[in-house]
Amino acid sequence: MRKLTGILVAGVVAAMLGAVLPGSAQTPARSLVIAKNISDIISLDPAQTFEFTGGEIVSNIYDRLVQ
Repeated sequence: MRKLTGILVAGVVAAMLGAVLPGSAQTPARSLVIAKNISDIISLDPAQTFEFTGGEIVSNIYDRLVQ
């Protein structure tokens, strides 16, 4: 029983450390990475989207549906 408890405690500690420690990844050589900050999105409701990023996304999502 003590061995099982020790294994469970070790597993929980390892899971917590994995969630807290930042991951490190490197971009492969000769690769292009394109990223965009989308932190200004408030809603993807087409009637309530007033920010630029939300407007772009809503336009791309709903444009084909409306056509």
